[in-house]
Amino acid sequence: MAPIEWHTRLEDSPTGRLFAYVFVGSLTGLPVLIALAVLVALPAILPALLANPSMLVLVAVLTLVGGPLSLFYLWPLLTERDQRRPILARTPLQHLSTVGVAIAAVGSAAVYAVTFVAIEFSPLLVLVGGALVGITGTWLLLTTGSVDPENRVLRVRPSLADRASTGWTVDLDTWTGLARYRLGPVTVLRPTYGPGIRSGVPRLLPMPTWVVDAAAPVFEAAIDAPTPEPDRVPNPAVAATFALFGLGIVALGVAAIVLQVGPAGYRLSLFALSGVFGGLFLVAAWREY
Repeated sequence: MAPIEWHTRLEDSPTGRLFAYVFVGSLTGLPVLIALAVLVALPAILPALLANPSMLVLVAVLTLVGGPLSLFYLWPLLTERDQRRPILARTPLQHLSTVGVAIAAVGSAAVYAVTFVAIEFSPLLVLVGGALVGITGTWLLLTTGSVDPENRVLRVRPSLADRASTGWTVDLDTWTGLARYRLGPVTVLRPTYGPGIRSGVPRLLPMPTWVVDAAAPVFEAAIDAPTPEPDRVPNPAVAATFALFGLGIVALGVAAIVLQVGPAGYRLSLFALSGVFGGLFLVAAWREY
Protein backbone atom coordinates (compact mmCIF):
# COMPACT_ATOMS: atom_id res chain seq x y z
CA MET A 1 0.00 0.00 0.00
CA ALA A 2 1.46 3.36 -1.07
CA PRO A 3 1.95 6.15 1.48
CA ILE A 4 -1.02 8.50 1.91
CA GLU A 5 -0.01 12.15 1.81
CA TRP A 6 -1.90 15.40 2.04
CA HIS A 7 -1.15 19.12 2.20
CA THR A 8 -3.97 21.55 3.00
CA ARG A 9 -2.64 25.05 2.41
CA LEU A 10 -3.99 28.41 3.46
CA GLU A 11 -4.39 29.63 -0.12
CA ASP A 12 -6.49 26.55 -0.97
CA SER A 13 -8.91 26.77 1.96
CA PRO A 14 -11.38 29.70 2.12
CA THR A 15 -12.60 28.59 5.55
CA GLY A 16 -9.02 28.32 6.78
CA ARG A 17 -8.35 31.88 5.56
CA LEU A 18 -11.44 33.06 7.43
CA PHE A 19 -10.09 31.67 10.71
CA ALA A 20 -6.69 33.21 9.93
CA TYR A 21 -8.38 36.60 9.48
CA VAL A 22 -10.14 36.14 12.83
CA PHE A 23 -6.78 35.49 14.48
CA VAL A 24 -5.08 38.49 12.82
CA GLY A 25 -8.07 40.71 13.55
CA SER A 26 -8.04 39.82 17.25
CA LEU A 27 -4.43 41.01 17.45
CA THR A 28 -4.78 44.18 15.36
CA GLY A 29 -8.27 45.37 16.36
CA LEU A 30 -7.32 46.74 19.78
CA PRO A 31 -4.43 48.94 18.52
CA VAL A 32 -6.74 50.28 15.79
CA LEU A 33 -9.42 51.10 18.37
CA ILE A 34 -6.90 52.86 20.64
CA ALA A 35 -5.58 54.93 17.72
CA LEU A 36 -9.11 55.95 16.72
CA ALA A 37 -9.98 56.82 20.33
CA VAL A 38 -6.92 59.07 20.58
CA LEU A 39 -7.85 60.88 17.35
CA VAL A 40 -11.46 61.38 18.48
CA ALA A 41 -10.44 62.57 21.96
CA LEU A 42 -7.73 64.94 20.75
CA PRO A 43 -10.01 67.97 20.13
CA ALA A 44 -11.51 67.58 23.60
CA ILE A 45 -8.20 67.37 25.46
CA LEU A 46 -6.39 70.02 23.42
CA PRO A 47 -7.75 72.97 25.48
CA ALA A 48 -6.60 71.26 28.69
CA LEU A 49 -3.14 70.76 27.21
CA LEU A 50 -2.95 74.42 26.17
CA ALA A 51 -3.84 75.42 29.73
CA ASN A 52 -1.07 73.24 31.15
CA PRO A 53 2.24 74.13 29.48
CA SER A 54 4.27 71.39 31.20
CA MET A 55 1.88 68.67 30.00
CA LEU A 56 1.85 70.21 26.53
CA VAL A 57 5.66 70.07 26.40
CA LEU A 58 5.62 66.42 27.48
CA VAL A 59 3.09 65.52 24.80
CA ALA A 60 5.10 67.45 22.19
CA VAL A 61 8.30 65.61 23.14
CA LEU A 62 6.60 62.22 23.00
CA THR A 63 5.04 63.12 19.65
CA LEU A 64 8.42 64.14 18.23
CA VAL A 65 10.09 60.99 19.51
CA GLY A 66 7.33 58.78 18.16
CA GLY A 67 6.98 60.74 14.90
CA PRO A 68 9.61 62.74 13.02
CA LEU A 69 12.60 61.60 15.08
CA SER A 70 11.65 57.96 14.68
CA LEU A 71 11.18 58.57 10.97
CA PHE A 72 14.88 59.46 10.60
CA TYR A 73 15.77 56.06 12.07
CA LEU A 74 13.20 54.19 10.00
CA TRP A 75 13.85 56.03 6.73
CA PRO A 76 16.42 53.51 5.39
CA LEU A 77 14.03 50.68 6.20
CA LEU A 78 11.22 52.45 4.36
CA THR A 79 13.19 53.44 1.26
CA GLU A 80 15.61 50.53 0.73
CA ARG A 81 14.13 47.11 0.07
CA ASP A 82 17.31 45.30 1.11
CA GLN A 83 17.18 46.93 4.55
CA ARG A 84 13.75 45.70 5.49
CA ARG A 85 11.96 42.42 5.82
CA PRO A 86 8.23 42.14 5.07
CA ILE A 87 6.26 41.38 8.20
CA LEU A 88 4.63 38.31 6.66
CA ALA A 89 7.55 37.19 4.48
CA ARG A 90 8.18 33.47 4.17
CA THR A 91 5.13 32.60 6.24
CA PRO A 92 1.80 31.17 5.06
CA LEU A 93 0.07 34.36 6.29
CA GLN A 94 1.51 36.22 3.33
CA HIS A 95 -1.38 34.74 1.33
CA LEU A 96 -3.81 36.95 3.28
CA SER A 97 -4.80 40.03 1.29
CA THR A 98 -4.08 43.53 2.56
CA VAL A 99 -7.74 44.46 2.13
CA GLY A 100 -8.82 41.40 4.09
CA VAL A 101 -6.44 42.18 6.94
CA ALA A 102 -7.70 45.78 7.03
CA ILE A 103 -11.33 44.63 7.13
CA ALA A 104 -10.48 42.13 9.89
CA ALA A 105 -8.73 44.85 11.93
CA VAL A 106 -11.60 47.35 11.58
CA GLY A 107 -14.24 44.70 12.28
CA SER A 108 -12.32 43.49 15.32
CA ALA A 109 -11.99 47.11 16.54
CA ALA A 110 -15.78 47.42 16.33
CA VAL A 111 -16.19 44.22 18.36
CA TYR A 112 -13.75 45.54 20.96
CA ALA A 113 -15.69 48.80 21.20
CA VAL A 114 -19.12 47.17 21.52
CA THR A 115 -18.02 44.65 24.14
CA PHE A 116 -16.12 47.31 26.08
CA VAL A 117 -19.33 49.33 26.39
CA ALA A 118 -21.30 46.23 27.41
CA ILE A 119 -18.71 44.61 29.73
CA GLU A 120 -15.79 46.18 31.53
CA PHE A 121 -12.40 44.60 30.92
CA SER A 122 -13.86 42.88 27.84
CA PRO A 123 -10.80 43.56 25.60
CA LEU A 124 -8.99 40.71 27.31
CA LEU A 125 -11.91 38.36 26.62
CA VAL A 126 -12.10 39.40 22.97
CA LEU A 127 -8.34 39.08 22.54
CA VAL A 128 -8.15 35.62 24.10
CA GLY A 129 -11.41 34.42 22.52
CA GLY A 130 -10.56 35.65 19.03
CA ALA A 131 -7.04 34.24 19.17
CA LEU A 132 -8.29 30.85 20.40
CA VAL A 133 -11.01 30.65 17.74
CA GLY A 134 -8.56 31.59 14.99
CA ILE A 135 -5.85 29.21 16.16
CA THR A 136 -8.30 26.33 16.66
CA GLY A 137 -9.86 26.81 13.23
CA THR A 138 -6.55 26.91 11.38
CA TRP A 139 -5.24 23.99 13.47
CA LEU A 140 -8.22 21.89 12.38
CA LEU A 141 -8.36 22.84 8.72
CA LEU A 142 -4.75 23.45 7.70
CA THR A 143 -2.51 20.42 8.13
CA THR A 144 0.21 18.59 6.25
CA GLY A 145 1.18 14.99 6.78
CA SER A 146 1.43 11.42 5.65
CA VAL A 147 0.55 7.87 6.69
CA ASP A 148 3.21 5.20 6.08
CA PRO A 149 1.30 1.88 5.90
CA GLU A 150 4.43 -0.28 5.75
CA ASN A 151 6.06 1.06 8.93
CA ARG A 152 2.75 2.18 10.46
CA VAL A 153 3.92 5.71 11.14
CA LEU A 154 1.74 8.83 11.07
CA ARG A 155 3.15 12.33 10.57
CA VAL A 156 1.05 15.46 11.03
CA ARG A 157 2.19 19.09 10.99
CA PRO A 158 0.11 22.31 11.07
CA SER A 159 0.48 24.05 7.71
CA LEU A 160 0.92 27.43 9.43
CA ALA A 161 3.76 26.14 11.63
CA ASP A 162 7.33 27.16 10.98
CA ARG A 163 8.92 25.26 8.10
CA ALA A 164 11.50 23.85 10.50
CA SER A 165 8.77 22.33 12.67
CA THR A 166 8.43 18.58 12.33
CA GLY A 167 5.00 18.44 13.97
CA TRP A 168 4.01 15.06 15.40
CA THR A 169 5.45 11.69 14.43
CA VAL A 170 3.38 8.84 15.88
CA ASP A 171 4.17 5.15 16.02
CA LEU A 172 0.75 3.67 15.28
CA ASP A 173 1.65 0.41 17.01
CA THR A 174 1.44 2.27 20.35
CA TRP A 175 -2.32 2.70 19.82
CA THR A 176 -4.79 0.45 21.61
CA GLY A 177 -7.95 2.31 20.55
CA LEU A 178 -9.11 5.18 18.36
CA ALA A 179 -12.04 7.59 18.53
CA ARG A 180 -12.98 9.60 15.45
CA TYR A 181 -14.84 12.93 15.52
CA ARG A 182 -16.01 13.96 12.05
CA LEU A 183 -16.44 17.69 11.42
CA GLY A 184 -17.35 17.68 7.75
CA PRO A 185 -14.16 17.74 5.67
CA VAL A 186 -12.04 17.41 8.83
CA THR A 187 -11.81 14.53 11.28
CA VAL A 188 -10.13 14.72 14.68
CA LEU A 189 -8.55 11.49 15.92
CA ARG A 190 -8.30 10.78 19.65
CA PRO A 191 -6.05 7.72 20.03
CA THR A 192 -5.68 5.65 23.18
CA TYR A 193 -2.10 4.65 23.91
CA GLY A 194 -0.73 1.58 25.60
CA PRO A 195 0.08 1.43 29.33
CA GLY A 196 2.78 3.84 30.46
CA ILE A 197 2.85 5.82 27.21
CA ARG A 198 1.79 9.20 28.53
CA SER A 199 4.21 11.98 27.66
CA GLY A 200 5.44 13.24 24.32
CA VAL A 201 2.49 11.86 22.33
CA PRO A 202 -0.36 13.89 20.79
CA ARG A 203 -3.85 13.34 22.14
CA LEU A 204 -5.79 14.98 19.31
CA LEU A 205 -4.80 14.74 15.64
CA PRO A 206 -6.72 16.70 12.97
CA MET A 207 -6.58 15.61 9.35
CA PRO A 208 -8.82 15.54 6.26
CA THR A 209 -11.69 13.08 6.45
CA TRP A 210 -10.69 11.41 3.18
CA VAL A 211 -7.28 10.60 4.67
CA VAL A 212 -8.90 8.98 7.71
CA ASP A 213 -11.14 6.87 5.45
CA ALA A 214 -8.23 5.82 3.23
CA ALA A 215 -6.00 4.96 6.20
CA ALA A 216 -8.69 3.16 8.23
CA PRO A 217 -7.25 -0.35 7.48
CA VAL A 218 -3.79 0.84 8.61
CA PHE A 219 -5.19 2.22 11.85
CA GLU A 220 -7.13 -0.97 12.59
CA ALA A 221 -4.09 -3.16 11.92
CA ALA A 222 -1.98 -1.02 14.23
CA ILE A 223 -4.56 -1.23 17.03
CA ASP A 224 -4.68 -5.04 16.72
CA ALA A 225 -0.86 -5.31 16.82
CA PRO A 226 0.96 -5.91 20.16
CA THR A 227 1.72 -2.72 22.06
CA PRO A 228 5.42 -1.88 22.68
CA GLU A 229 6.83 -1.66 26.18
CA PRO A 230 6.08 1.58 28.10
CA ASP A 231 8.48 4.41 27.32
CA ARG A 232 8.54 5.65 30.92
CA VAL A 233 7.12 4.98 34.39
CA PRO A 234 4.40 7.38 35.60
CA ASN A 235 5.35 9.63 38.53
CA PRO A 236 2.44 10.07 41.00
CA ALA A 237 4.32 12.77 42.97
CA VAL A 238 4.71 14.96 39.87
CA ALA A 239 1.08 14.29 38.94
CA ALA A 240 -0.07 15.35 42.42
CA THR A 241 1.98 18.56 42.18
CA PHE A 242 0.48 19.45 38.80
CA ALA A 243 -3.01 18.69 40.11
CA LEU A 244 -2.46 20.90 43.16
CA PHE A 245 -1.34 23.82 41.01
CA GLY A 246 -4.24 23.31 38.61
CA LEU A 247 -6.90 23.15 41.32
CA GLY A 248 -5.37 26.18 43.05
CA ILE A 249 -5.48 28.28 39.88
CA VAL A 250 -9.07 27.22 39.12
CA ALA A 251 -10.01 28.01 42.74
CA LEU A 252 -8.76 31.59 42.28
CA GLY A 253 -11.14 32.13 39.38
CA VAL A 254 -14.06 30.56 41.25
CA ALA A 255 -13.29 32.69 44.33
CA ALA A 256 -13.29 35.85 42.19
CA ILE A 257 -16.81 34.98 40.98
CA VAL A 258 -18.18 33.95 44.39
CA LEU A 259 -16.65 36.87 46.30
CA GLN A 260 -17.50 39.33 43.49
CA VAL A 261 -14.00 40.76 43.27
CA GLY A 262 -14.00 43.86 41.05
CA PRO A 263 -16.30 44.58 38.09
CA ALA A 264 -18.15 41.78 36.32
CA GLY A 265 -15.88 41.93 33.28
CA TYR A 266 -12.79 41.62 35.45
CA ARG A 267 -14.26 38.60 37.24
CA LEU A 268 -15.14 36.89 33.96
CA SER A 269 -11.67 37.56 32.53
CA LEU A 270 -9.97 36.19 35.64
CA PHE A 271 -12.26 33.14 35.67
CA ALA A 272 -11.59 32.42 31.98
CA LEU A 273 -7.82 32.71 32.40
CA SER A 274 -7.80 30.59 35.55
CA GLY A 275 -9.84 27.94 33.75
CA VAL A 276 -7.42 27.82 30.82
CA PHE A 277 -4.18 27.72 32.82
CA GLY A 278 -5.60 25.57 35.60
CA GLY A 279 -6.95 23.17 32.99
CA LEU A 280 -3.49 22.89 31.41
CA PHE A 281 -2.00 21.86 34.76
CA LEU A 282 -4.80 19.32 35.32
CA VAL A 283 -4.25 17.81 31.88
CA ALA A 284 -0.52 17.57 32.63
CA ALA A 285 -1.36 15.81 35.91
CA TRP A 286 -3.61 13.31 34.14
CA ARG A 287 -0.92 12.57 31.57
CA GLU A 288 1.72 12.10 34.25
CA TYR A 289 -0.38 9.82 36.46
